[in-house]
Amino acid sequence: KHMERFDDALQAYDGIVAEFPYNVFAWSARADLLKELGHLHSAIEAYDKVIERPWNPKKQGAQVAKAAIFAAMGRWGDAERLLPKGEPRTRDDWIALHVRGMILLRSGRLSDSVALFEKALNEIPFANERKYFESALVVANLRLKRFGEAVRALGQDQSPLMNVLRIHAFGAAKRIEDARAAYDSSEGHGPPALVELRNALAVQFGLRSGARRRGWTWFFEQECRAILLTAA
Repeated sequence: KHMERFDDALQAYDGIVAEFPYNVFAWSARADLLKELGHLHSAIEAYDKVIERPWNPKKQGAQVAKAAIFAAMGRWGDAERLLPKGEPRTRDDWIALHVRGMILLRSGRLSDSVALFEKALNEIPFANERKYFESALVVANLRLKRFGEAVRALGQDQSPLMNVLRIHAFGAAKRIEDARAAYDSSEGHGPPALVELRNALAVQFGLRSGARRRGWTWFFEQECRAILLTAA
């Protein structure tokens, strides 16, 4: 049923952009949904429809979202070329900084990424965008095997993504009952890739039966991908 809602929403946006092909808000919302579902090439095409329209309020956000997709695909140079330079001021600027930090994280510059995320959390003026840096800091600390720090970075966000990261952080810190509570609270929430990640973590920490155990690099890559495709 959860996937049916995604499909229904996508069909609705398809209808809107067919009827109003210059509606950048509809194209942007459709692109966001495609990105969340993991249809990355289709999402890039939809964001391009927004970017090519002059003088519209969604252009920078679409560029940052497209950069996040490139970062998720490992195309870091393509991502960097789309990101704004200078100190962050707007919400889109802060999300762009987050994408830049995720590129550091994905490319193995763990200490640099942690420094960026921690500095951003001390300075960001936008409450809603804090969760993007929190989720990134959780994953960076997990990669560094600093499990207590990962738990402390979890924050108050109750999004499906953060609840999946709670499973990993609590499980790695041997707080199995807390991991189980996070697992139970995230049931059936999120796009298919996030549900797969949730279930794989549950198997890894003995919260559900199953013999298929993933390597920790797979979890790191999937968590980074989920963060990038959720944030921008």
